[in-house]
Amino acid sequence: MLSARKDKGWTQEELGRKVGTSQNIISLIESGGVEASQFVLPICKVLKISPPMFFEEEWQKNWYRLGRLLREQDLGDAEAAQKMVEALLRRGSAHSTKSTDEKRPTRELPDKRK
Repeated sequence: MLSARKDKGWTQEELGRKVGTSQNIISLIESGGVEASQFVLPICKVLKISPPMFFEEEWQKNWYRLGRLLREQDLGDAEAAQKMVEALLRRGSAHSTKSTDEKRPTRELPDKRK
């Protein structure tokens, strides 16, 4: 949102006026201080950008952030990207190390021979 607003040459105050809110709310949304707001969709519409994705799990958010870092190819954040990849791979391998031989609980069937 921030880069789209700046690309249009708008201040936070101008964007706020266009969607019916204050500069303070725009600032909170852009800085991540507010994850969800009734103004997010109108802001996206005015800026002609896709709405942000919201995630339930931290690992989903991390993969998204990693993708964003790689798309931006910000070499200053290469170390952060590397750490995120390593953490996600550790987490992923922890999930995939569950033995496939683990047996699920089974229900005893009644013996019909009696």
